[in-house]
Amino acid sequence: MPPFINNIKFLCITYIIGFLSMGLAMGQEQKRTMLDSLNFYGKISAQAAFFNENMALQENAPRIGIHIQRKMEKGFSISAQLEYGYHLIDGTQFNNDANSTIEFSNNPFKKKDAFSSRLAIAKIQHAKWGAFSLGKQWGVYSEIANYTDNFTVFGGESNGVYSGNTDGGWKGTGRADNSFIYRNSFRSLSLGVQTQLFKNNTTTFGAALEYKFKFGLSLGTAYNIAQINEKYLDFISTKKNNNSNLLFAAKYEKKQLYLAITFSTNADEFAVIEDSNGVQIIGYPTYGYEFFGGYTFFKKLEVQAGFNGIHDINKDSAFKGKYKLLHYIFGLNYHFNKTVKLFCSARIAQDSELVSTLAADGVNVFSFGFSYTFNSKKW
Repeated sequence: MPPFINNIKFLCITYIIGFLSMGLAMGQEQKRTMLDSLNFYGKISAQAAFFNENMALQENAPRIGIHIQRKMEKGFSISAQLEYGYHLIDGTQFNNDANSTIEFSNNPFKKKDAFSSRLAIAKIQHAKWGAFSLGKQWGVYSEIANYTDNFTVFGGESNGVYSGNTDGGWKGTGRADNSFIYRNSFRSLSLGVQTQLFKNNTTTFGAALEYKFKFGLSLGTAYNIAQINEKYLDFISTKKNNNSNLLFAAKYEKKQLYLAITFSTNADEFAVIEDSNGVQIIGYPTYGYEFFGGYTFFKKLEVQAGFNGIHDINKDSAFKGKYKLLHYIFGLNYHFNKTVKLFCSARIAQDSELVSTLAADGVNVFSFGFSYTFNSKKW
Protein backbone atom coordinates (compact mmCIF):
# COMPACT_ATOMS: atom_id res chain seq x y z
CA MET A 1 0.00 0.00 0.00
CA PRO A 2 1.43 3.45 -0.89
CA PRO A 3 2.86 5.37 2.13
CA PHE A 4 0.54 8.34 1.64
CA ILE A 5 -2.52 6.05 2.02
CA ASN A 6 -1.22 4.92 5.40
CA ASN A 7 -0.67 8.55 6.40
CA ILE A 8 -4.22 9.48 5.43
CA LYS A 9 -5.65 6.52 7.35
CA PHE A 10 -3.63 7.39 10.44
CA LEU A 11 -4.67 11.02 10.23
CA CYS A 12 -8.37 10.15 9.91
CA ILE A 13 -8.21 7.74 12.84
CA THR A 14 -6.55 10.43 14.95
CA TYR A 15 -9.32 12.93 14.41
CA ILE A 16 -12.12 10.39 14.77
CA ILE A 17 -10.74 9.46 18.19
CA GLY A 18 -10.48 13.15 19.07
CA PHE A 19 -14.06 13.97 18.17
CA LEU A 20 -15.39 10.86 19.87
CA SER A 21 -13.53 11.97 23.00
CA MET A 22 -15.09 15.41 22.74
CA GLY A 23 -18.54 13.90 22.37
CA LEU A 24 -18.05 11.68 25.39
CA ALA A 25 -16.78 14.61 27.41
CA MET A 26 -19.81 16.73 26.53
CA GLY A 27 -22.11 13.89 27.52
CA GLN A 28 -20.79 13.62 31.07
CA GLU A 29 -21.54 15.67 34.14
CA GLN A 30 -19.02 18.43 34.87
CA LYS A 31 -17.26 16.49 37.62
CA ARG A 32 -16.80 13.52 35.28
CA THR A 33 -15.57 15.48 32.25
CA MET A 34 -12.90 13.53 30.36
CA LEU A 35 -11.38 16.59 28.69
CA ASP A 36 -11.23 20.22 29.78
CA SER A 37 -10.44 21.39 26.27
CA LEU A 38 -10.20 20.01 22.76
CA ASN A 39 -8.85 22.22 20.02
CA PHE A 40 -9.01 21.27 16.35
CA TYR A 41 -6.96 23.70 14.25
CA GLY A 42 -5.27 24.14 10.92
CA LYS A 43 -3.97 26.36 8.15
CA ILE A 44 -4.75 26.36 4.44
CA SER A 45 -2.31 28.45 2.40
CA ALA A 46 -1.44 28.66 -1.28
CA GLN A 47 0.51 31.08 -3.45
CA ALA A 48 1.76 31.82 -6.93
CA ALA A 49 5.52 32.41 -7.12
CA PHE A 50 7.62 34.01 -9.87
CA PHE A 51 11.31 33.05 -10.09
CA ASN A 52 13.82 32.18 -12.81
CA GLU A 53 11.36 33.58 -15.39
CA ASN A 54 8.84 30.92 -14.35
CA MET A 55 5.54 30.96 -12.50
CA ALA A 56 4.59 28.15 -10.13
CA LEU A 57 1.67 27.27 -7.89
CA GLN A 58 2.95 26.46 -4.40
CA GLU A 59 1.91 25.67 -0.85
CA ASN A 60 2.96 27.84 2.07
CA ALA A 61 3.38 25.47 5.03
CA PRO A 62 -0.22 24.19 5.35
CA ARG A 63 -1.02 22.07 8.41
CA ILE A 64 -3.74 20.47 10.47
CA GLY A 65 -3.69 19.52 14.14
CA ILE A 66 -5.46 18.61 17.35
CA HIS A 67 -4.73 19.58 20.97
CA ILE A 68 -6.36 18.13 24.09
CA GLN A 69 -5.91 19.06 27.75
CA ARG A 70 -7.06 17.73 31.11
CA LYS A 71 -6.67 19.50 34.46
CA MET A 72 -5.56 17.43 37.44
CA GLU A 73 -5.34 17.88 41.19
CA LYS A 74 -2.91 20.24 42.95
CA GLY A 75 -2.45 22.54 39.96
CA PHE A 76 -1.13 19.95 37.48
CA SER A 77 -2.47 19.44 33.97
CA ILE A 78 -1.71 17.03 31.15
CA SER A 79 -2.01 17.66 27.43
CA ALA A 80 -1.31 16.05 24.08
CA GLN A 81 -0.90 17.47 20.59
CA LEU A 82 -0.69 16.01 17.10
CA GLU A 83 0.06 18.14 14.05
CA TYR A 84 0.58 17.16 10.42
CA GLY A 85 1.76 19.06 7.41
CA TYR A 86 0.26 18.11 4.08
CA HIS A 87 1.94 18.21 0.70
CA LEU A 88 -0.35 18.12 -2.32
CA ILE A 89 1.52 20.35 -4.81
CA ASP A 90 4.97 19.37 -6.11
CA GLY A 91 7.61 21.97 -6.88
CA THR A 92 10.11 24.38 -5.36
CA GLN A 93 9.46 25.41 -1.77
CA PHE A 94 10.56 28.65 -0.11
CA ASN A 95 9.11 28.38 3.41
CA ASN A 96 11.52 26.45 5.63
CA ASP A 97 8.78 25.83 8.17
CA ALA A 98 7.25 23.38 5.68
CA ASN A 99 10.34 21.15 5.75
CA SER A 100 9.85 17.61 7.02
CA THR A 101 12.14 15.10 8.69
CA ILE A 102 13.94 13.53 5.74
CA GLU A 103 16.60 10.84 6.06
CA PHE A 104 18.90 12.74 3.74
CA SER A 105 21.72 10.40 4.68
CA ASN A 106 19.85 7.70 2.75
CA ASN A 107 18.12 9.70 0.02
CA PRO A 108 18.49 13.50 -0.15
CA PHE A 109 16.02 13.75 -3.04
CA LYS A 110 13.24 11.67 -1.52
CA LYS A 111 9.79 12.70 -2.73
CA LYS A 112 7.65 14.08 0.08
CA ASP A 113 4.74 12.07 1.42
CA ALA A 114 1.26 13.57 1.15
CA PHE A 115 1.18 13.95 4.95
CA SER A 116 4.14 14.37 7.30
CA SER A 117 4.32 14.56 11.06
CA ARG A 118 5.13 18.04 12.37
CA LEU A 119 4.41 17.60 16.09
CA ALA A 120 3.53 14.72 18.42
CA ILE A 121 3.73 15.86 22.04
CA ALA A 122 2.73 14.59 25.48
CA LYS A 123 3.13 17.10 28.33
CA ILE A 124 2.60 17.47 32.07
CA GLN A 125 2.83 20.97 33.54
CA HIS A 126 2.44 23.01 36.71
CA ALA A 127 2.43 26.79 37.17
CA LYS A 128 5.23 26.58 39.75
CA TRP A 129 7.19 23.45 38.87
CA GLY A 130 7.28 23.98 35.12
CA ALA A 131 6.51 21.68 32.19
CA PHE A 132 7.95 18.34 31.10
CA SER A 133 7.21 17.31 27.53
CA LEU A 134 8.32 14.49 25.28
CA GLY A 135 7.91 13.57 21.63
CA LYS A 136 8.44 15.52 18.41
CA GLN A 137 8.24 19.18 19.40
CA TRP A 138 9.73 22.61 18.83
CA GLY A 139 13.14 22.61 20.51
CA VAL A 140 14.35 25.24 22.96
CA TYR A 141 16.87 26.57 20.41
CA SER A 142 14.09 27.34 17.94
CA GLU A 143 12.15 29.39 20.49
CA ILE A 144 14.94 31.98 20.48
CA ALA A 145 15.72 31.67 16.76
CA ASN A 146 12.04 32.29 15.99
CA TYR A 147 12.40 35.90 17.13
CA THR A 148 13.22 36.70 13.50
CA ASP A 149 11.49 33.81 11.70
CA ASN A 150 8.24 35.75 11.25
CA PHE A 151 8.08 36.46 7.52
CA THR A 152 4.97 35.15 5.81
CA VAL A 153 6.92 33.18 3.19
CA PHE A 154 10.71 33.50 3.42
CA GLY A 155 13.33 33.65 6.18
CA GLY A 156 14.61 31.39 8.94
CA GLU A 157 17.66 30.37 6.93
CA SER A 158 20.68 31.68 8.81
CA ASN A 159 20.69 30.22 12.32
CA GLY A 160 20.88 26.49 11.59
CA VAL A 161 17.31 25.73 12.69
CA TYR A 162 16.34 23.84 9.52
CA SER A 163 19.66 22.06 9.06
CA GLY A 164 20.18 20.15 5.82
CA ASN A 165 16.84 21.32 4.36
CA THR A 166 14.99 19.27 7.02
CA ASP A 167 12.79 20.48 9.88
CA GLY A 168 15.80 20.30 12.23
CA GLY A 169 14.38 17.21 13.92
CA TRP A 170 17.49 15.06 13.74
CA LYS A 171 19.67 17.53 15.69
CA GLY A 172 17.04 19.22 17.88
CA THR A 173 17.29 22.79 16.59
CA GLY A 174 13.86 22.75 14.93
CA ARG A 175 11.01 20.30 15.54
CA ALA A 176 13.14 17.98 17.63
CA ASP A 177 12.63 14.23 17.18
CA ASN A 178 12.43 11.92 20.22
CA SER A 179 13.01 14.87 22.53
CA PHE A 180 12.55 15.39 26.26
CA ILE A 181 12.24 19.04 27.34
CA TYR A 182 11.87 20.86 30.64
CA ARG A 183 10.69 24.49 30.65
CA ASN A 184 9.98 26.92 33.47
CA SER A 185 9.67 30.65 34.15
CA PHE A 186 10.78 32.66 37.16
CA ARG A 187 9.12 36.07 36.90
CA SER A 188 10.85 37.68 33.90
CA LEU A 189 13.36 34.86 33.31
CA SER A 190 12.46 31.75 31.29
CA LEU A 191 14.64 28.69 30.71
CA GLY A 192 14.49 25.48 28.77
CA VAL A 193 16.71 22.40 28.59
CA GLN A 194 16.37 19.41 26.29
CA THR A 195 17.89 16.16 25.20
CA GLN A 196 16.99 13.65 22.50
CA LEU A 197 16.58 9.97 23.22
CA PHE A 198 17.63 7.94 20.19
CA LYS A 199 17.93 4.15 20.20
CA ASN A 200 21.54 4.34 18.95
CA ASN A 201 22.55 6.43 22.01
CA THR A 202 23.32 9.49 19.89
CA THR A 203 23.86 12.37 22.32
CA THR A 204 22.20 15.76 21.84
CA PHE A 205 21.63 18.60 24.30
CA GLY A 206 20.05 22.05 24.07
CA ALA A 207 19.52 24.96 26.45
CA ALA A 208 17.92 28.40 26.18
CA LEU A 209 17.48 31.48 28.40
CA GLU A 210 15.17 34.44 27.86
CA TYR A 211 14.69 37.60 29.89
CA LYS A 212 11.68 39.89 29.29
CA PHE A 213 11.79 43.52 30.33
CA LYS A 214 8.57 45.32 31.24
CA PHE A 215 8.94 47.92 28.47
CA GLY A 216 8.73 45.36 25.64
CA LEU A 217 12.35 44.27 25.14
CA SER A 218 13.31 40.58 25.32
CA LEU A 219 16.84 39.14 25.24
CA GLY A 220 17.56 35.48 24.53
CA THR A 221 20.42 33.07 24.04
CA ALA A 222 20.45 29.39 23.10
CA TYR A 223 22.96 26.60 22.56
CA ASN A 224 22.53 23.22 20.90
CA ILE A 225 25.01 20.39 20.35
CA ALA A 226 24.26 17.19 18.47
CA GLN A 227 26.38 14.14 17.84
CA ILE A 228 26.22 13.36 14.14
CA ASN A 229 24.97 9.85 13.51
CA GLU A 230 27.61 7.52 12.07
CA LYS A 231 25.53 6.80 8.98
CA TYR A 232 25.35 10.56 8.36
CA LEU A 233 29.14 10.81 8.62
CA ASP A 234 29.42 8.17 5.90
CA PHE A 235 27.24 10.31 3.66
CA ILE A 236 28.33 13.89 4.48
CA SER A 237 31.75 15.36 3.75
CA THR A 238 32.69 16.78 7.15
CA LYS A 239 35.56 16.28 9.58
CA LYS A 240 33.46 16.82 12.73
CA ASN A 241 31.61 14.30 14.89
CA ASN A 242 29.47 16.96 16.59
CA ASN A 243 27.31 19.78 15.26
CA SER A 244 26.81 22.82 17.50
CA ASN A 245 24.92 26.13 17.29
CA LEU A 246 25.24 29.20 19.54
CA LEU A 247 22.64 31.96 19.20
CA PHE A 248 22.07 35.46 20.60
CA ALA A 249 18.83 37.36 19.98
CA ALA A 250 16.83 40.45 20.90
CA LYS A 251 13.27 41.56 20.11
CA TYR A 252 11.11 44.57 20.87
CA GLU A 253 7.30 44.49 20.87
CA LYS A 254 5.21 47.62 21.37
CA LYS A 255 1.62 47.76 20.17
CA GLN A 256 1.74 47.54 16.35
CA LEU A 257 5.58 47.49 16.14
CA TYR A 258 7.77 44.37 16.19
CA LEU A 259 11.57 44.40 15.73
CA ALA A 260 13.97 41.49 16.15
CA ILE A 261 17.58 40.56 15.41
CA THR A 262 19.57 37.34 15.82
CA PHE A 263 23.21 36.30 15.41
CA SER A 264 24.55 32.74 15.46
CA THR A 265 27.70 30.71 14.98
CA ASN A 266 27.07 27.26 13.49
CA ALA A 267 29.70 24.50 13.52
CA ASP A 268 28.27 23.03 10.33
CA GLU A 269 25.56 23.91 7.87
CA PHE A 270 24.87 21.46 5.06
CA ALA A 271 24.50 21.94 1.33
CA VAL A 272 23.89 19.67 -1.63
CA ILE A 273 26.42 20.44 -4.37
CA GLU A 274 27.20 19.10 -7.79
CA ASP A 275 30.77 19.06 -9.11
CA SER A 276 33.11 16.81 -11.04
CA ASN A 277 32.68 14.15 -8.34
CA GLY A 278 28.90 14.12 -8.79
CA VAL A 279 26.24 15.06 -6.24
CA GLN A 280 27.30 15.16 -2.60
CA ILE A 281 26.40 16.74 0.75
CA ILE A 282 29.09 18.79 2.46
CA GLY A 283 29.28 20.41 5.87
CA TYR A 284 30.72 23.88 6.36
CA PRO A 285 30.89 26.20 9.44
CA THR A 286 29.05 29.52 9.25
CA TYR A 287 27.97 32.59 11.12
CA GLY A 288 24.47 33.84 10.40
CA TYR A 289 22.38 36.90 11.12
CA GLU A 290 18.73 37.80 10.62
CA PHE A 291 16.63 40.94 11.05
CA PHE A 292 12.85 41.23 11.03
CA GLY A 293 10.75 44.36 11.26
CA GLY A 294 6.98 44.54 11.15
CA TYR A 295 4.38 47.25 11.63
CA THR A 296 0.58 46.92 11.50
CA PHE A 297 -1.63 49.81 10.38
CA PHE A 298 -5.30 49.99 11.44
CA LYS A 299 -5.17 46.34 12.63
CA LYS A 300 -5.49 45.28 8.98
CA LEU A 301 -2.40 46.13 6.94
CA GLU A 302 0.96 44.68 8.01
CA VAL A 303 4.28 45.70 6.45
CA GLN A 304 7.33 43.43 6.81
CA ALA A 305 10.98 44.02 5.95
CA GLY A 306 14.33 42.51 6.87
CA PHE A 307 17.18 40.28 5.75
CA ASN A 308 18.87 36.90 6.25
CA GLY A 309 22.64 36.52 5.90
CA ILE A 310 25.09 33.61 6.00
CA HIS A 311 28.88 33.60 5.60
CA ASP A 312 31.06 30.52 5.77
CA ILE A 313 33.99 30.57 8.19
CA ASN A 314 37.04 30.42 6.00
CA LYS A 315 39.49 28.59 8.20
CA ASP A 316 37.87 25.21 7.80
CA SER A 317 35.12 25.60 5.27
CA ALA A 318 34.80 23.39 2.21
CA PHE A 319 33.92 26.59 0.34
CA LYS A 320 37.16 28.38 1.42
CA GLY A 321 35.32 31.56 2.35
CA LYS A 322 33.49 31.81 -0.99
CA TYR A 323 29.98 31.09 0.30
CA LYS A 324 27.84 34.14 0.96
CA LEU A 325 24.08 34.40 1.19
CA LEU A 326 22.23 37.65 1.74
CA HIS A 327 18.46 37.79 1.19
CA TYR A 328 16.54 41.06 1.46
CA ILE A 329 12.92 40.26 2.27
CA PHE A 330 9.81 42.44 1.96
CA GLY A 331 6.18 41.60 2.62
CA LEU A 332 2.70 43.08 2.73
CA ASN A 333 -0.20 41.32 4.47
CA TYR A 334 -3.84 42.35 4.49
CA HIS A 335 -5.93 40.77 7.25
CA PHE A 336 -9.61 40.60 6.31
CA ASN A 337 -10.27 39.22 9.80
CA LYS A 338 -8.53 36.98 12.33
CA THR A 339 -8.62 33.96 10.01
CA VAL A 340 -8.23 35.16 6.38
CA LYS A 341 -5.15 36.93 5.06
CA LEU A 342 -3.94 38.04 1.63
CA PHE A 343 -0.19 38.45 1.22
CA CYS A 344 2.53 39.35 -1.23
CA SER A 345 6.21 38.77 -0.50
CA ALA A 346 9.49 39.39 -2.29
CA ARG A 347 13.01 38.06 -1.79
CA ILE A 348 16.01 39.73 -3.42
CA ALA A 349 19.22 37.69 -3.54
CA GLN A 350 21.44 39.85 -5.72
CA ASP A 351 24.28 39.98 -3.18
CA SER A 352 24.49 36.20 -2.79
CA GLU A 353 27.50 34.18 -3.91
CA LEU A 354 26.66 30.47 -3.96
CA VAL A 355 29.03 27.69 -4.94
CA SER A 356 27.19 25.34 -7.31
CA THR A 357 24.39 24.50 -4.87
CA LEU A 358 21.27 22.73 -6.10
CA ALA A 359 19.01 24.72 -3.75
CA ALA A 360 17.02 27.73 -4.96
CA ASP A 361 18.82 30.12 -2.57
CA GLY A 362 20.35 32.31 -5.25
CA VAL A 363 17.22 33.41 -7.10
CA ASN A 364 14.97 36.44 -6.74
CA VAL A 365 11.37 35.52 -5.91
CA PHE A 366 8.04 37.33 -5.87
CA SER A 367 4.94 35.61 -4.53
CA PHE A 368 1.35 36.40 -3.70
CA GLY A 369 -1.34 34.25 -2.13
CA PHE A 370 -3.77 33.77 0.72
CA SER A 371 -4.05 31.83 3.96
CA TYR A 372 -6.99 30.69 6.04
CA THR A 373 -6.50 29.54 9.62
CA PHE A 374 -9.12 27.91 11.79
CA ASN A 375 -9.28 27.09 15.47
CA SER A 376 -12.19 25.31 17.10
CA LYS A 377 -11.68 27.23 20.35
CA LYS A 378 -13.06 30.27 18.57
CA TRP A 379 -16.20 28.48 17.33
